[in-house]
Amino acid sequence: MIVRVHSGVAPVDYELHHEDIIGRKIGENVPEIPIPKIHLDVSRRHGQFYSNEGVWSYEDLGSTNGTWRLPEGDRIGAIQLQPGIKLRLGDFPQDSGIDLEVLG
Repeated sequence: MIVRVHSGVAPVDYELHHEDIIGRKIGENVPEIPIPKIHLDVSRRHGQFYSNEGVWSYEDLGSTNGTWRLPEGDRIGAIQLQPGIKLRLGDFPQDSGIDLEVLG
């Protein structure tokens, strides 16, 4: 599964492995999918991607500002991933969060 991260600079694609944490990079804390520390809406351990028998899911790890499904704007705790799903980490509906796009 590949996830594209839009963080205000050029988008970056990440190939997911078995379990990958996404979060803010702070000092020694470097998650598998690091987000620049300037994005204060994103927690250090914001969410986790994981695979169970070939089915990929995302789970918010109790982040302060939440994870939101786009374009609906529904706050989610966990979601099964499919190509085309878009999520926002951080404050919604503000444009200050990080957007994720599941490519497949």
